[in-house]
Amino acid sequence: MKNVLSALKFNCWVVWAVLFSGWCANLNAQHLKILWIGNSFSIYGPYNVPQYLSNMVASDGNTITINTSQIIMGSHLDERVGSGPYTSQTSAAITSDQWDYVILQEQSQKPAWLNLTAVNNEFYEPVRILNQQIKAHNPCTRVMFYMTWGYRYGDNMNVPNDTYTGMQQRLYNGYMNIAEELNEPVSPVGWAFRRALQLNPNIVLWDADNRHQNALGAYLSACVFFARLYNKSPVGLWHPADITPQQALFLQQVAAEVVLNDLELWNHNTRPQFSPFNPSSNSPICSGQTLHLSANGPANLTYHWTGPNNFAATGATVSRNNVTSAEVGSYMVRAMDSQGCRSEIERVNTQILTTASIEPVSTIVCVGDTIRLKTATVPNAVYFWSGPN
Repeated sequence: MKNVLSALKFNCWVVWAVLFSGWCANLNAQHLKILWIGNSFSIYGPYNVPQYLSNMVASDGNTITINTSQIIMGSHLDERVGSGPYTSQTSAAITSDQWDYVILQEQSQKPAWLNLTAVNNEFYEPVRILNQQIKAHNPCTRVMFYMTWGYRYGDNMNVPNDTYTGMQQRLYNGYMNIAEELNEPVSPVGWAFRRALQLNPNIVLWDADNRHQNALGAYLSACVFFARLYNKSPVGLWHPADITPQQALFLQQVAAEVVLNDLELWNHNTRPQFSPFNPSSNSPICSGQTLHLSANGPANLTYHWTGPNNFAATGATVSRNNVTSAEVGSYMVRAMDSQGCRSEIERVNTQILTTASIEPVSTIVCVGDTIRLKTATVPNAVYFWSGPN
């Protein structure tokens, strides 16, 4: 009998575990400023989509300013231009700050009307006017369209024998048409309603009137906006107390799937000066090595990076030395052009290779016996072993 581990020189025993590290540090993100123009499909009693979004952003370690002064119950976008009753206050709000985004949400039926001439005159034309005003004040501001959801049983007031599915498709067409015309982004809340119902036909996202959002519908809306604005899954973030953790997780996953699986469809970073823009890294790397981050975008842009442990840097290619497990995760980058316009958020997810400790099953074995070694289980790990001979 002999102590095999002491007799053999195990100088080369190494186990590499590929750690797919989750988010473990606050992301010191660049602050977003948003003007929200809408009605009761944005705030309905306690079901406050902007407030839900703010709470989610805070729980992710970020900050956001949302001006909700232009969320006016029962309002239409054509009431905010020309001689409309809300024109002056809407114009004042647009020019009151340098907004990253102005969210436009139309009355819940108009984009789904069958009369396309009426849709153009009462929805598209006011949007064009508002977009001109927004760009005249700050050409860098993006208009983001809030694609709302269909009524639970369709819009039978305007379309006899209508259904949710039919109304939702028309809303999709209505919002996507003007978004494509103006080359502006979309927050596809209604499309997330559609996906949630496909996955769980028994889920109820409407309040008792079968039109407005209930707590689940409002939270799903906020999840979609978070994923769209931050290009990041909302899984694991804040949720209201009247929603169970299981319900919250389902809605978070639906929002992530609808938004992040098809960013191009929702006009993500479509401004020509920011294309192509596909950031990358040399991840995965070993602990203690240098992490290199590359914007892979046009050379005439400035790139601002933020990441775990208050990382902040500027450059098309930036580095972080002596990386530890606390410094991997999600890195955010935004490009800025010569006019000061910023791109939408892009992300790079990084991983670290960490040395794992060996736990011999037995340090004493007989000659000819089998040596058994084990290491701690690491989720999603791949193990590579080496040793004498």
